Amino acid sequence: MKKALTVLYSTLCLLHSTLLFVIPTLGEISTAFAQESADSVRITHTQEAGTLEKQRFIDRYDYVFMTKEPTKWMGKIFTNLSAFEVPKSIDKDYFRNNIDLRVGVEHKVTPSFSIGLDIARNKALPFRKSHFYDENPYQAYIYFAHNPPAARWITSIDLKWYYDMALRIRQGKSVNNFSGNYFSLKFEKAWNEENFRSFVTRNNDTDYYAQYYSHQFSLSYGIQRRFFQFGLADFSISLNRSTDQIVHRKLSSLDNNTPIKFPIQWSTIKEEIFYKPDHNWSISTNFKVGIAFADIVKGAQTPYCEAFQCLVNEQSLWKFSWPQLRLSPVSQTIDGSIGFEQKILRSAFSLNTYWNYSLNHRRQDSFFETTPTLPFTYSIVNFINLQPRWYFLMRTLNKAGKVGNNLSGPYAGLNILTAGTYSKSKSLQLPFRYCYTGILVGFQQKIFNRGFIDISLSKPFHESAKSLTAFYNKRPVFDFKLGFAL
Repeated sequence: MKKALTVLYSTLCLLHSTLLFVIPTLGEISTAFAQESADSVRITHTQEAGTLEKQRFIDRYDYVFMTKEPTKWMGKIFTNLSAFEVPKSIDKDYFRNNIDLRVGVEHKVTPSFSIGLDIARNKALPFRKSHFYDENPYQAYIYFAHNPPAARWITSIDLKWYYDMALRIRQGKSVNNFSGNYFSLKFEKAWNEENFRSFVTRNNDTDYYAQYYSHQFSLSYGIQRRFFQFGLADFSISLNRSTDQIVHRKLSSLDNNTPIKFPIQWSTIKEEIFYKPDHNWSISTNFKVGIAFADIVKGAQTPYCEAFQCLVNEQSLWKFSWPQLRLSPVSQTIDGSIGFEQKILRSAFSLNTYWNYSLNHRRQDSFFETTPTLPFTYSIVNFINLQPRWYFLMRTLNKAGKVGNNLSGPYAGLNILTAGTYSKSKSLQLPFRYCYTGILVGFQQKIFNRGFIDISLSKPFHESAKSLTAFYNKRPVFDFKLGFAL
């Protein structure tokens, strides 16, 4: 019995030792098989030290105004459209005399500062003051009517401070480019050869003057935006200090006593010339548009309809054009317009009306500004347009799903204009009434939620005026409006 117990005890000890060996071994084998099985579907996760770069999400605003495209150089061809914001008749010299066309380049020195250069050769205001005129303002008017001013080279240098661009870059809202708000300091210089014409228009009129635009300093606040890949728009208001060169030429006989006789014997005439700068301050608004040449975004899908509100439906539209403003000690002028358009039910027809206003307060010698003792003259001009319009492509594009039922697109119709003018000077009060009816073609486009552009051309076929002359004499009338829409 004792022997049997001894054998049983030995067997249990052996079994215990075996289990202590086998169980860990089985665990290791099981783990090994489990790892081997997991290798075929293994998912690994690693984490590396570093910083997470903030992602830039581009929305429709960024696409339209190119705010997320870095650009350090930009070439541009642009013009100031302020001269077009009053309806004007078109003649052969219309665009040549009104377009201030410029070619320039702008370079970003830092994200906040840029320097720009531009050049132009034009006859546009305020560069018309040239050649000589008689001391009689009426004679000056006659002279300029038959001797139009010559075009001159104009150059300028412009330093811009994009005051919030560095902050917008840090916030991920923009990159280093030219779409931003700015303050600028600009110097502009007109280069011309003074043309001293050797003639006298009447007996004893021997004192002649010339007034040349010389140069101008401007301090401006503006909003510049690239528009899609090749467009450029720039709104600004400026404080200007302009300088004209006043040239006085006096003809007299060599002995200072003998009167000048006709025909003039130039060998007996002496000529004296005096120069004097004339400084003027002014405040003006500017709206420049043009073509920009910068980095081209390849493969970008530009959401035109997102910007132009193609699929939006609208029944009416209030329109406020960007005002043209010029304030100076000798002249105060503001031009602008307010319009309202109502669609007729859900058709392609609408009824549009504009009130165009022009308020002027200037010296009586408005042709030049060299005699500040002359009295002021006042004038108020009101143009009221009534335009039945037909958006002739609206139905077709609407059925194709390309546009909504709105007030954008090409149109045709009638333009009925009534104008009233009241002028008052020291010796004259002149009320004036005028109207015309004409055919109308044009194009209007809504831009985002709060902008619009409206370009039209009308041809009067009937005019009625209670004055010696009509405004347009049945010539085509060009009208350009751009501003805010509600």
